[in-house]
This record gives sequence, C-alpha cells and structure tokens, in this order.
Amino acid sequence: MVDGVIKYHRTFSEIINSLTTHGFVIEKTLEPTPDDETLARLPRFINEMHKPSYFLVRAKMGSI
Repeated sequence: MVDGVIKYHRTFSEIINSLTTHGFVIEKTLEPTPDDETLARLPRFINEMHKPSYFLVRAKMGSI
C-alpha cells in the first residue's frame, strides 16, 4: 500500500503464544468490525466481515 513499508503477517496463535511465552498476561483481544452505518455507506466492507482487518491485543507483563 505504501512504498518502503514492510508488512508482517502473523497468525493469532503466533501473536498470543509469543506474548504469553515471554511473560505477558492477555487482558483483552478485539477484532474491530464496521458498524451498520459504515456498512450502509461502504457496502464493499461486507465482503471483509469474514476476516478481521485488525487484531488488537491488550497485554501486560505478568508478575514474576
């Protein structure tokens, strides 16, 4: 999408397992999706609902 930007694609399990392996505690995960208003304005996003465009993870370092 942008010249010179390196993109890395990881599976959800790789992301979660890597965090927990290194001592993080997962507090929350979120896969944001467009709301109904956005889908009405931009129907092309309907086809994207089967896979998340973003995966957000909130994690903190666990107690040692």
